[in-house]
Amino acid sequence: MSGERAVGRRVCARYAHNLMSTRKLILLALACGLAILAAAAAQLFLATR
Repeated sequence: MSGERAVGRRVCARYAHNLMSTRKLILLALACGLAILAAAAAQLFLATR
């Protein structure tokens, strides 16, 4: 029983680690998206000025 609990805890820890890295990837993607949007907006602003 304790062995199964240890395995479950290990899987849970691995899942938590993957969740953390996934959150970092999502934040990175959001930052990239915002940078692209900002660049496009600046280009549009300069073109229409």
